Amino acid sequence: MIRKLIMPGDEQPLCWIDVQSPGAIEFEALHQTYDFSLEHIQDCLDPEHLPKAEPFEEGHFVILRAYQQDAPADAHTVQDLSTKIAIYTKDHLLITIHRMPLPFIEEIAKRFEQRQKAFSTRQIIVHLIHESLESYRPIVVELIKQIDEYEARLFQEEELQPQMQRALYFLKRKAGVLRNIVFLMQEVLSAFRSDKKHQSFYWQDTLDLAQHLQNSFRQAEEDAGNLLNFYLSLAAHQTNEVMRILTIFSVFFLPLTFIVGVYGMNFEYMPELKMHYGYFGVWGVMVLLTVVIYFIFKKKKWL
Repeated sequence: MIRKLIMPGDEQPLCWIDVQSPGAIEFEALHQTYDFSLEHIQDCLDPEHLPKAEPFEEGHFVILRAYQQDAPADAHTVQDLSTKIAIYTKDHLLITIHRMPLPFIEEIAKRFEQRQKAFSTRQIIVHLIHESLESYRPIVVELIKQIDEYEARLFQEEELQPQMQRALYFLKRKAGVLRNIVFLMQEVLSAFRSDKKHQSFYWQDTLDLAQHLQNSFRQAEEDAGNLLNFYLSLAAHQTNEVMRILTIFSVFFLPLTFIVGVYGMNFEYMPELKMHYGYFGVWGVMVLLTVVIYFIFKKKKWL
């Protein structure tokens, strides 16, 4: 679907063409009508292309990524977590290409249509970057909430749940992927800084938002990594406790097994077998060994 808007520009009207869910026919029309290069079309077709700003002689080719609000809970890849927005500028032409419907593009278009004074494609791009970054705010809050919940569970539950390790791993991976996306979006933003004072305020506000999101995702990634390491430490501690108990039992039964094994041999000439109180004597030795081992362990605080 191709939508064409004519807006006031610096010197002549600005033509904004918004393309949603393009196919081969739409890309061919863009190539033939607006000299949209084949290299840029290839970038548009790449579903995992990361954000970038590529200047050329007549304008810019920009790729942004907005967060997918309907992304599944276990999503952890660039394609699953975000959707791509390609922007092509040339003279007084602005083309935006995206696969999914993005309400903030409609809002930006209405916002600029209502303006009486002229504006540049640079201003629209900065607004697109800002709104793309705004789409990551809800997931920041959700990640922090999930981390707090897992932290409480780790300290409250007596037994570790195996699925918690997998959830923490994907939580850490998701935060890392989103942090990288926001970092690259900040690099794109740096290419569109204006020297005009009235335009630099919004640019600075967008930069502050990018830095805030980047720091938040970094903190979430570190917290998830720390919780994952803590989970592994608890799991190792529980395993060591089990091994300690098994070792204690083996130490108690090892000498008893030895004694029983000696007197279980079928030799004819074993003097103790003829003793009247031999059976009770062996039991007495085994009980004495058990008591001695118990007190040794107790003294060393192994029990």
